[in-house]
Amino acid sequence: MQSRRWSKLQELFDGASKLPTDTAQAEYLRRVCAGDAALEREVSALLAADKVATSRWRARSPRETVNTSTFTTRSLGARRIGPYRIRSRLGSGRFGVVYEAFDEQLLRDVAVKVIAPRLGQDQRLRRDFLSAVRALSGVEHVNVFALYGFGETPSGELYIAMPRYQGESLEQRLQRGPIAAKPVGVIGRQVASGLLAGHDAGVTHG
Repeated sequence: MQSRRWSKLQELFDGASKLPTDTAQAEYLRRVCAGDAALEREVSALLAADKVATSRWRARSPRETVNTSTFTTRSLGARRIGPYRIRSRLGSGRFGVVYEAFDEQLLRDVAVKVIAPRLGQDQRLRRDFLSAVRALSGVEHVNVFALYGFGETPSGELYIAMPRYQGESLEQRLQRGPIAAKPVGVIGRQVASGLLAGHDAGVTHG
């Protein structure tokens, strides 16, 4: 049922995104959704998210870099977080650091994101984090990472484990030069579709 719903959303999104104006898109959706207000809202949300993502990527300079916070988790003295053996650091941002690791229980490569200590110490943010993680655990979508696990280190740092995806990041791709309009549209649709799946589960991406 869920896959049929997403197929329908993708079909309507593709049809609407080919139209030149917001008015034309809105008229198209009213016609094809035939009174299904929920379906119309979902496709409209996809279109809106796609416009935001596309405008941001087109405007971004290839030389622009992400916030490279230098905090390191105190639990890495033993090079281990929970059942995960740390191999290397993949990147960082405002909310924490992501490490490449190996799951010694299930024998697979993973990525572990450790939340910045300053966020983990805020009780409201801790509650929000745990609520979002639990909601995310029920999302099955090709554009949303699978949640392998989550926990807390002995020093009180929260972490989540997810698949270790191989390949080029969007940041790395932008450093090679601007992205053409058609690939940007594809990326925007993928991001919007994943965001909508998360929003449906109650997860808001800031």
